[in-house]
Amino acid sequence: MSSMYQWVLAAGAVCCFLNVMYLASKYGMLEVLIPKNPALRRVTNAPDPVDDMTTATNPDITTTTQLDVTKHSIGAIMNPLVAMPTLQNDTAMQRRVVGAMSWAWDAYRKHAFGFDSLNVQEMVKDGLPGHDMAISLVDSLDTLYIMGLREEFNEAVDWAEANLAARYPLPPKVSIFETTIRNLGGLLSAYTLCRRPSLLSLADDLGERLHRGLKQTALPLSLVSLIDGSTSDSSYVAEFTTIQLEFKYLAHLTGKTEYRDTVEELMDKYKDRYMHAVNGIMTKLVGRTKKSNWLFLGELSEGTPLRPKMDHLVCFIPGMLALGYVNGMPESHLTLAKELLHTCYQMYNQMASKLAPEIAYFNTATTDDDIQVHPQDAFNILRPETVESLMILYRVTKDERYRQWGVQIFDAFERNTRLDTGGFSSVGHVDQATATKFFRPTMDSFFMAETLKYFYLLFSDEETIPLYKYVFNTEAHPFPIQRDQTKQATSTSTP
Repeated sequence: MSSMYQWVLAAGAVCCFLNVMYLASKYGMLEVLIPKNPALRRVTNAPDPVDDMTTATNPDITTTTQLDVTKHSIGAIMNPLVAMPTLQNDTAMQRRVVGAMSWAWDAYRKHAFGFDSLNVQEMVKDGLPGHDMAISLVDSLDTLYIMGLREEFNEAVDWAEANLAARYPLPPKVSIFETTIRNLGGLLSAYTLCRRPSLLSLADDLGERLHRGLKQTALPLSLVSLIDGSTSDSSYVAEFTTIQLEFKYLAHLTGKTEYRDTVEELMDKYKDRYMHAVNGIMTKLVGRTKKSNWLFLGELSEGTPLRPKMDHLVCFIPGMLALGYVNGMPESHLTLAKELLHTCYQMYNQMASKLAPEIAYFNTATTDDDIQVHPQDAFNILRPETVESLMILYRVTKDERYRQWGVQIFDAFERNTRLDTGGFSSVGHVDQATATKFFRPTMDSFFMAETLKYFYLLFSDEETIPLYKYVFNTEAHPFPIQRDQTKQATSTSTP
């Protein structure tokens, strides 16, 4: 990895550190550079790919212009904050999404209630041996609440009140990152929505146990004991720049400033580099397909050309860029977001099953198919990233195409992954008309926590978890955006 441009992911939001990915590079990716990437060149007078999917393939159009990113170096004047459009609920699609959530939750409740996850192949519980922390239950709480499934929500919270604390002090170590974004984030978000004090108590208990591990070394190790705070394994910068959101909010709710102070030490090195990172993306990672001029973000190693490979995980970046745009980043960020989201949609649309592969390769040399998939990558585990970006871009632009794409993708999930026995399955062979179920046996918690939540919000109005009031953590748990602590203290003390 020392020779790679490394992906450093940090969840948050612009004005609350964005819902952001920081891209760092040992080889100059964070330098203030004038982008010289020819793939950033757009066809003159050609519509955005969101508006016209065919124009960019016209071989007669040869003149080009470059995205104007040079004037947006650090310190440049940004565009003013952008108002969100007024939206309407699509109640028919909302009902369908709630139905899917009920189908997934009912299977989990029947066969694995109170455990990490459901093995949908055998319909039995699944989890970390010796240290099951009810991840699917906690991860799904806010989704149940937002969708109005209050009976299911209350039953799950009752179980957590009675049982969850006893799951913490067990011997096997847990991932600080995963436990923070799923369990701590889930508890904090659920508390925010319903204000049941027991949820905050559980969050504080868990946060204190995780916090011990953050203090063991300058850059925390990945695994922590929830008994004594001892840590092991490697350090991953990508993980520890994401958890600042949960611990800062926990500090706000409990008044324990040590939670905030610890993660601020981790974030100080990265919080000012967002613009540099996006310039680095534009400069070094953007590529285009030969046939249709579709934009993708490739991988780059020292001394080698851009590798035209993009994981589905990258598809959260359009949403990140759009959030940045409405919070003062330049319009070129929104342009990049639209083009990249179009490519993410095509990762679904070009597959025979209409489900995206885990990894796609892009044809930059010939006019054959734009997207190519290797057999070992032709699987889908119900990931949320594209749906997340569809939701955010729709809320920012009110372009109905994003909802249309969402309907198509939701239909593909229903058609290919829904199980008659309950729940939803990961699938293989997405490049075939009928994908094969049970690529792996587990229905991951992020399907209920993220994918279905983002589907529901895509078809909701702008006041359902509004983006100007809430920021989502890495696991799609919404937290209210906090103002500057000093200003907040001043305002609350004023009669």
